[in-house]
Amino acid sequence: MRGKIICFAVLLAASMAHAQSGQPAVTTTTSGTIAITNTFQQLTAQVTTRRGCTLQNLGTHTMYVFFGSSPSVGTAYQLAVGQTIMCAAGSIVLSDAIQITGTAGDAFVLTSQ
Repeated sequence: MRGKIICFAVLLAASMAHAQSGQPAVTTTTSGTIAITNTFQQLTAQVTTRRGCTLQNLGTHTMYVFFGSSPSVGTAYQLAVGQTIMCAAGSIVLSDAIQITGTAGDAFVLTSQ
């Protein structure tokens, strides 16, 4: 029994070390503006390997952010001027497409891995 416990402890430590080392991630930063008022535009496609993202409203009006397909203002997150939204909550990262709308000409920035 003692041998099994030691073996388990060694395997657990090795798996934890591997998980912590992870693979390097490339950060991509994209800036843009709302093209057409109240018309959603896709910022990124669905990415199943996404590690995280942050989107900030750099404009002067409220923006609406939707994760997935079939966006609508009523089901989107409201992003006030200067506010940010992330696609990660704890260990869960949303891998859906990211779509945005607001007032034409308002700027935003998206950083993702």
